[in-house]
Amino acid sequence: MVRGLKKKLLIGLLSAAVVGTSLAPSVPLVGSFAQEVKATDSELPEGMYKYTKIEVKKEHTTTPATYKWKFPEFAVYTAANDNAELNKETYQKPTAANQKIPGTLYKKVGSEFVELQEDISSEEDQPASETYSWDHKFKENTYYKLETNGNYSLMTGFQEANAEAPEKFDVYTKEKDNTKSSVTVEEATDTASTVKPKSIGSTNGSTATIDKNKATKITVDVEASAGKVIKSVVAKVINAATNKQIGSDITATKVDGTENTYELLVTATEDTVKVLISTEEEDLLITPKLSSTLSSKVGTAELTSTSAVKPGKKIELKVTLAEGATKANVTVKAAGKVIGGSDPDDGVVTYSIDTTDVKDEELEIEVSGRLDNDGLEKEKTDKGSTATVVNAGDAAADANDVLDVAKSDQDGKYVNAKLNISTSDDTETKALKSEVALAEKSGLKLAGYISVDFFRTVSDTPGAAVTITGAENQKVTKLGAPLAVKYFLPKAAIGKTGYKAIRFHDTIGEITTTPNADGEYIEVKGNELILHVKLLSDFAVVYNDTDATPDVPDPDPVPKPDPDPTPVKPDPTPVKPNPVKPSSDTGTKAAKATTSTKKSSKTSSPKTADYAVNSLLALLTGAAGLFGITLINKKRKEDEE
Repeated sequence: MVRGLKKKLLIGLLSAAVVGTSLAPSVPLVGSFAQEVKATDSELPEGMYKYTKIEVKKEHTTTPATYKWKFPEFAVYTAANDNAELNKETYQKPTAANQKIPGTLYKKVGSEFVELQEDISSEEDQPASETYSWDHKFKENTYYKLETNGNYSLMTGFQEANAEAPEKFDVYTKEKDNTKSSVTVEEATDTASTVKPKSIGSTNGSTATIDKNKATKITVDVEASAGKVIKSVVAKVINAATNKQIGSDITATKVDGTENTYELLVTATEDTVKVLISTEEEDLLITPKLSSTLSSKVGTAELTSTSAVKPGKKIELKVTLAEGATKANVTVKAAGKVIGGSDPDDGVVTYSIDTTDVKDEELEIEVSGRLDNDGLEKEKTDKGSTATVVNAGDAAADANDVLDVAKSDQDGKYVNAKLNISTSDDTETKALKSEVALAEKSGLKLAGYISVDFFRTVSDTPGAAVTITGAENQKVTKLGAPLAVKYFLPKAAIGKTGYKAIRFHDTIGEITTTPNADGEYIEVKGNELILHVKLLSDFAVVYNDTDATPDVPDPDPVPKPDPDPTPVKPDPTPVKPNPVKPSSDTGTKAAKATTSTKKSSKTSSPKTADYAVNSLLALLTGAAGLFGITLINKKRKEDEE
């Protein structure tokens, strides 16, 4: 047999052995994700059954009374002869009491027939009766009752059918609903994260009955272990009856606007399934992100490093105070906490931010602060006229501007002016509120409301203007020149587009960045929106939630080629190429690639069970190779002989 083998066939066997050895580690095996799931009992979850209502009706039967004749004990004859004896058994039954047998009746005395002197009458034999029954007979383990709490309970019998029983009642039969599937969501045993099932379809919790063969959304909350972050969330759908996976793994996606909620779609094709959630984690590295609305009049903020740090490391922020500003003017927040700073050192306040309890990859550090009224003058007196600014909330104005505007249409008279400005998240002006609601329906967002009240008294004598009391007759709603009012935008409204102010001044109007007929307009500078207005009232600032596109400078123009270039003759001397040494960057990249490859290999490394199977495969393929080599050597010796 060996002698008949050809050399090519032997080489083919040897090649197959080598290839088999190289492919052995790729044999697919069940990983550690598989989790033991016991088959369900014959009794399925309650939601897997459907109940059919049956109406049981009462049946009523009336049995009339029966009657009998009060026959004497002796024979009775209808005629005076032996052939006329009355048959007591077959004689027609009476239909009522006290009926009489018609005609003359006889009795026999000796051999003679004697006429009866008394009538034979009827009497009641059985009184009339009422019987009740149900049109459905009770069967054990068949009928269910619907309780007041919505649950069904197995009935042990029907109530007695009698005159007092109801005319009808409802019972239910129970059968398996083949259109439903019972789903249970659990944390896989091989995951280090904490998985908390949140909802299955419209049902909260870890167990629910859903429509079979229909995609259903499942949400879970996943919390990484200490010092880790979630890299991926994967689900396996297991047939609970067979403990086998249905379909492929499903990758969950993070729900927008949540910290740790993931969702996935599951289609259940079996009666009972389990959804096992597993996660992959990686080391948490926290990258600081500075979000500053700090007024330049207060100072400037800067992180000492923007590099990512591990949990527990400190992130340092320095605020350089402007002249006249104090530490109290600055507020620093991180992870929802207010961070305290050091005492100023040469005008610099240092904030040390602890990351021990931080669980997100990005830590936003918010720095805010501004001077009262943004550092603008609140009172101004000049040449017999006075102006005062009273501000509250996120608004500011310059008393110098208030005074100039108050005098602009008074022909040189002396004034006493007061500006009250405030901001809020709501307004009592119904017309303005309704207009904002329409703007929000169109997709705009509300930044806030601004209330502007201007009071003024006038006098021909310096300093003699009446004191401002806030009386209605001192209120001015139309100015001679635009007044500048600063509004500090909330964080969510900074860096957006489509800003405009909606005003209610007798009628609804809008102020945009384009000046109107009265010269009114708005301008946006960073986190400030400045109103330039003459008609005063309540204002609402709205905006488009689209992020503003930063200005990009035009690229340098590309020089046009010379229309008549002078050709350059090639140098006949050959140029020897210089060997190029790999740069340190290249080496770094290569190292990174190697590290990545190692990490990838580590991630997909076989488990203990894999090594056992792979070793067996390698042993078998090695034996096949050895057998092939033996055959070749034997054949070679035979050829030499």
